[in-house]
Parts: sequence; C-alpha cells; structure tokens
Amino acid sequence: MKNALSVLFLSLFCLLTAACQSAKAGVKDTGEKKGKVVKPVKFDYNKVYPAPDPKHKCADYTEVIPFKDPGSKLKKEWWKTAVFIEIFVRSYQDSDGDGKGDFKGLISRLDYLKKLGIGGIWLMPVMESSDNDHGYHTMDYMAVESDYGTMDDFKTLLAEAHKRGIGIIIDFVINHGSAKLPMFIEASTNVNGLYRDYFVYTNINPGKWTLEGKSDLWFQFPSGYFYAGFTPEIPDWNFFNPNVHKLMNDYIRFWLNLGVDGYRLDAVAHLYENGPNATYAQYESEEYFAEFREIVDHYENRYTICEDAKAEYMGPKKMNSGFSFGLNYEIMNSIKNGNPYNLPNAIHHFLNYCPKGAVYAHFLSNHDSFAGPRAFQWLDGDQAKCKLAASVYMTIPGIPFVYYGEEIGMGHFTKMWAEYALRTPMQWDATPNSGFTSAAKPYRPVNTNFAMFNAMVEQKDTNSILSHYIKLINIRNANPVIATGEYQFVKTSNGYHAMAHAVIGEKEVIIAVFNYSDEEETISLNFSYNPFAANGLKGGVDLFNGNAECVDITKENRGNYPVSVPGYGLALLKFQL
Repeated sequence: MKNALSVLFLSLFCLLTAACQSAKAGVKDTGEKKGKVVKPVKFDYNKVYPAPDPKHKCADYTEVIPFKDPGSKLKKEWWKTAVFIEIFVRSYQDSDGDGKGDFKGLISRLDYLKKLGIGGIWLMPVMESSDNDHGYHTMDYMAVESDYGTMDDFKTLLAEAHKRGIGIIIDFVINHGSAKLPMFIEASTNVNGLYRDYFVYTNINPGKWTLEGKSDLWFQFPSGYFYAGFTPEIPDWNFFNPNVHKLMNDYIRFWLNLGVDGYRLDAVAHLYENGPNATYAQYESEEYFAEFREIVDHYENRYTICEDAKAEYMGPKKMNSGFSFGLNYEIMNSIKNGNPYNLPNAIHHFLNYCPKGAVYAHFLSNHDSFAGPRAFQWLDGDQAKCKLAASVYMTIPGIPFVYYGEEIGMGHFTKMWAEYALRTPMQWDATPNSGFTSAAKPYRPVNTNFAMFNAMVEQKDTNSILSHYIKLINIRNANPVIATGEYQFVKTSNGYHAMAHAVIGEKEVIIAVFNYSDEEETISLNFSYNPFAANGLKGGVDLFNGNAECVDITKENRGNYPVSVPGYGLALLKFQL
C-alpha cells in the first residue's frame, strides 16, 4: 500500500509540476506567475471544519533521487579560506534585454568576481518561485527560476565558476513552500487530501500563536486552518512528518547531483512548532541538521551554512557554519560612532563559542533589512569609513560574505520598501541603467548613486572602495592564516580611537591595526599580554602598505610598539614566529 501511494503521489506531483511548467513556458511574464491560487478565506474564529476521515491516510513518500556525486574540482575544504559574495541573480546582470538578471549575465561577470578575489558565491534562491522576485516562495524544488534561464544555463554557470576555482552554494528554502505548490493546493482544498499532513493544519481554531512579535500565524483555507510563520503565501512544511524529510532529501540530492557545492539553509529556527509559545528555535531542529548533514557528507567537498548564529546548530555533524548575526552591528556602529571599545569582546564571543569543527561567517549587511542597511548607507556615504568596515571584518578569522555591490559602495534607492531597497540592480557603469540591462526600464530602479559608484569607474581609481576590496581580499587569499588562525586582542594606548588584534598560525602571526580617527595617528601597541611576542619578533612587513619593513618587536619595546596608521586606515603587520 505504501509503495502504491508513493507512486501515486510522485506521479500526480510530476503531472502537476509539468502542467505548471508548460503553462509558464507559453506565457509572457506580466509580473506574477500564472497558475491556480488558493487564497485564505475570511477569518471566522468560530468555524469548525470537518475532521479528516478516521480511515484516511496521507501519502507515504519513497525517495527516488539516488546519490550521484559528480565529485569536486575545488581544492579540499575550499570554503575555509574563501571570501564569498552573496548574489541576487535577478539584480546582477541582464543578458537578454528583458530587464531582469539571469544566469548568462552572471556568467559574463565571473571574471570580475575572480579579479575581486572571490572564492565562493552564495546565490539567493534559484528554484522556480511564485513571488516573481526574491525567490523565497518556492513553487518547484527541482526546476530553475524560468526568469533566470534554463537548467543548461545553470549547469554552464557551475562549470564556468569551477574553472575559475569558485564554488557555488545555493539558498535552500526548507521551512516553507509556496501556496501555489500543487501539494498545498490539494491539501488546502481537500480535508482528506493525500498531502494534508505535509503541512501544519487543524480543523478548529488554534487560537493565538506567537513568533517574533507576530500573533497572526494561522490562516483559514477552504479545508481548515493552516500555519504560516511568515505570510499565508508561504505555508510551513510539517517537519514532524517523516515524509517531509524524505521529500526534502530528494530535493537536497537533486541539486548536489548537479554539482552544486553546498547550501545556505533559510529560516532554520522556524522548522518546528510545539505550541502557542514554542514556535522558534525548537530542539528538534538540531536533530534535523544531523540528518541533513549526513546526506551532504555523501558528497565530496561540500559546504553548509545556516541562517542563524546559534552555536548549537553548528559542528562536525551539523552545519559547517552559521552567520555571526549581531557582530555586524557591533562593527558598523563602532565605525559610525568612532569608538571600537566593545568590538573586541563581541569578536571574541563568536570565535570562542564556535564549536570545534565549525567556523562562523561574518558580514556587514545582506538582503534582509533586519540585518541592517547596506554599509554605504549605514555610514552615510563616507567612503573612508566603508573601507575601514571592510578592513575590520576581512581580518577576523572565519569566512567573510560580501553582499553584491558592497564592494563599490552601492547605496539604497530611498523611495522604496526596505527589502527592495537592499536588492536593486548591480551598478556596472555610468550609462543609463548602470550597465545592468539594455532594456528601456529595469525590473527595479537603479540606485541614484550609480554615476559615481560603479565597477567601471572604480576599477580605474586606486583610491576607490573597489580597489580597497580587491587589495584586501587578495592579501587575505595569499595569507590563509587570517582565515584559520587563533585570534588575540592586542592592547592599544590611543583611547577609543584605535583597535588592534592578532591572528596566529603555526609559523606566522598577522597583526591588524585600525585607526578610528580621521587623521593619521601613531598607535602604540602593548604586546605584554600576548605570548607570541614574549621573546620578540623580527623581519616584519606591512602587507597593506607595500610590504614596507617593520621595526622589530623586542623585549624592550613590546609594551610600547609604535605603528603609524592613516586616518580610518589599516596597518597589517606580518611576522614569522
């Protein structure tokens, strides 16, 4: 019976998916994906829906996608020393003049990313979605977003990135799916639907449940109340149902079989709900990560990262990484306020509590407004401060994630919803629409600062934000100890206008010194509390300033070692141990 139901489920799912794909193929994009839509009905708190038939049983799912590891062309554990960039394909480069970015456009910009020093790309969702925008409303987990091109285009992107030594991880929206999913349409309209238990539902009013300040989490559909932690357009999967795990396992293997180098898991703290006040970060999530990682580890050299900072989600049998949410606020506010007093403790917190075998990923901003504005906007367009922000997070052990356009000083289009303002088209040059598209009008307006802040202009200016990023990232790539070494705070005597730290490897130490004032200062370093300098160090060079020779650190001067640093500048001293 289980096998029969599985076959029935898979056949119906494939037929429905094919029907959706056929419909899309013959329809010009008018701003919204075509297809059946089931919308919530007007809420009636007293409504009681019929319960499912006691004899009814939802479909058992049998996994059908086998392990077919294509191997890896990247160096072993490539992610540990890579600098990543987060890219929104729709906003990166349009190749066909339809006003929307696509895979071929991104392929045409891979050499730019290589020159920047990028070793990994995180792609925001590239699976077919119903939102016609950001992609987090997944409608088909085994198809690429049709606006971006074909599956062959995506395969070419993977191949071309790998030729350049760049890995690609993709966003996997695991917590919820689109309300246009054929399975949800069937579940929300049929009380005895085969897929009803694949989602979170009840036939009576569940009352108020809370999640991150919200209390409207249940929505009435034609067959009952369904839970959606974000919006009714994206109902939550029921992770208490083992069949949902099996379904996700197939999806996970599907993309890894294509050669994707790993995943960024979205909304991982939302996977399980245990009651009205237990809807966030439930312990079952940790157990699921072990199951997820077991699948991924069947493949060579893959990387996983989750949208969370919890150390409990990371480790050898969980996620490789989590994001250091909150540290970006400490970095940006320390620079905005000209006072790094609290920053070393914040850095130390993340690095000390990171589980063995895992590594934190650091960033300044990303595609979500809760993580803060773009760096350029945050720092009021001050280019020197933008460079300092980059210097700080690029010299901390861990994995830096640049948000596309950050490296050129992209700002916000202020007359726009916050999320859209963060996701405007990439600024390539000073021509109309910033070289993003040849269309008369891009799908979203370009930022107003594109004439001065664009890749073409800044590549010619050695003092630009882009030139600073290129220099900094390539120094980091040439000195992997910055990514993998031991972090130590170094005391300074310049009040709250300076900060320094050391990253220590087996044979070398790199000391980063930051000037938080707008004028050149001689910053005095005190190595008395740093064991690596106990016997002095010789033969140092300043990596960031032309490998200029440094004064030796001796027993006599280690308590008062002077370093001259330009306003909002960086000195990056390297000594052999």
